[in-house]
Amino acid sequence: FGKGIPNGRRIGWTRRDEFGVVSSTIDQMLDAIDSEHQALVQRNEHMRALLAASPDLIIVIDREGTLTDISNHSRGSLTGLFPSLKVGDSIRQTERIPPEAIDAFLRRAAEVLDTDRIQIFESGIRQARGGLLWAELRMVRLADNRVLVMIRDVSARHRAQHERARIEEKMAQLQKTESLGVLARGMAHDFNNILTAMLGNVDVSLHEPLTPAAREAVENIRLAMIRASGLTRQMLSYAGQGTFTFEITDLNALLRDLVSLMQRSITPQAEIVLAFGDRVPLVEADATQIWQVVMNLLINASDAMASLSGTITLATAHAVPTAAEIEPYLSTAPLQPGDYAMIEVSDTGHGMDKRTIERIYDPFFTTKAMGRGLGLSACLGIVRAHNGGISVASKSGEGTRFRVLLPAARDREGRVRFPGEASGVSAPVPSPGAPSVPLPAASAARAGSRGAILVADDDAAILKLVGIILAKSGFSVIAAESGEEALRLFNKDPQRIRLALVDATLNNGLSGSEVCVALHLRNPRLPTIIMSGFREDDVGLDFTEASFNAFLPKPFMSAELLAVVDKACRIAGHNPADYGRGGDPHGALL
Repeated sequence: FGKGIPNGRRIGWTRRDEFGVVSSTIDQMLDAIDSEHQALVQRNEHMRALLAASPDLIIVIDREGTLTDISNHSRGSLTGLFPSLKVGDSIRQTERIPPEAIDAFLRRAAEVLDTDRIQIFESGIRQARGGLLWAELRMVRLADNRVLVMIRDVSARHRAQHERARIEEKMAQLQKTESLGVLARGMAHDFNNILTAMLGNVDVSLHEPLTPAAREAVENIRLAMIRASGLTRQMLSYAGQGTFTFEITDLNALLRDLVSLMQRSITPQAEIVLAFGDRVPLVEADATQIWQVVMNLLINASDAMASLSGTITLATAHAVPTAAEIEPYLSTAPLQPGDYAMIEVSDTGHGMDKRTIERIYDPFFTTKAMGRGLGLSACLGIVRAHNGGISVASKSGEGTRFRVLLPAARDREGRVRFPGEASGVSAPVPSPGAPSVPLPAASAARAGSRGAILVADDDAAILKLVGIILAKSGFSVIAAESGEEALRLFNKDPQRIRLALVDATLNNGLSGSEVCVALHLRNPRLPTIIMSGFREDDVGLDFTEASFNAFLPKPFMSAELLAVVDKACRIAGHNPADYGRGGDPHGALL
């Protein structure tokens, strides 16, 4: 056979006969087989490299769950699902996955074998030693009746989806709160306009001769109107637009006084437990409004305990929450980790279900037969106005816990302030009932003797009311139902007008701010009063280019209107006593 078969791969027959033809053919076949073998080796190496680079755990099993191949089981986040298994073992032998999860896994594998369809699904694998692993599984039937399974850890994706859903839910809640706040703000403004006419006319009636019975009836109407105006204040509080006076406040001192006054208002079935922290930071707050927040929370807790015996706990603490701990709090802007004073009100009452919790801050939503549904709405608005946050945790039958976070007050160096460490600290305690505003005595001044006041308001009832009050005090009134009419009347006789009273939200034409700008261009010393059903801070945003001397919130009574007129004149540098003496408080400017 000539040179033989080198390396066992060639026949090596060199003669040109029949054996030579056969030998050459066999050599060509061996070359082809060798090439295919090398290509197969390269493909296998390439495939192994791809598998090694894949983050997936790859296993091959039969119908019974016997492991026939495994790849990448010793690295990555999937390490430990099958830590000690080897080829030939059953995946049921793993201790890391609960048996019920293995059963579901094998049912899916059997379905792939029976239908020859690829299965792609996600599963949350609650591992036997704790922890939830979210995995994406792809199952494919192999030709030899086995199942190839690719397992990919998608826990990070699930966390991202959960976080996105959480943010979207919170944004939806904030948008709903903002929308309802705009609605409440508009309702409060319109309601204040109506109350202004009603309350003012009642106030005027009390200055007229009345029988004792009639006077008592009118006084009762006045008190009812004052209570109604309280509803508008609550609606503005929900919108975070109430009137606030911020002072450095000691919460512990404030809340001790509150509890002592509210003892009789709490159901006798409940025991009040106080758990005040030793070092609770001072806060910059409106004590009256914080009083209102805690009072509403205590009343709600008491109502939840009406037919149960248990405890209501009022606690304070110095809180330094992490980003995760602060996340559940509702606030205007996302709260940041840091130092806060925390107020907690918890009860062991009936608790609330999830649907109730989702609506508790909505204006006019209530679960009480006699409730108005504004208590928690106002609480949310007040807390937001303090740049704080409020959270609730509750389950039906397990009680409820509200927590309020208020930013800690800081000194000039940025250090947290605590009671007893600085001067000027106060804990003003509000009166539980606001005193009534005294009504002015009837003026003996001759109508018009003190000059004319230009009044601009698109509500005819308010124009008439203001005219009556001012006329009784010796003024004449030039009434305008629009901004254009106000300027036309002013230009007609500017020397006669001593003061302007303008509604901030004039409709149908020039706005209140535009009227003020035009008036001051004609007479820079003209005293100007702005009146509105909105709060002064919000009105001021529309008056950046216009100035006014005083603000009159609606609704108002006679004494309040006349006091603001006096204030505006003094701020403008005029003596109200000069009005009516024949002098011209504007001097040569008119």
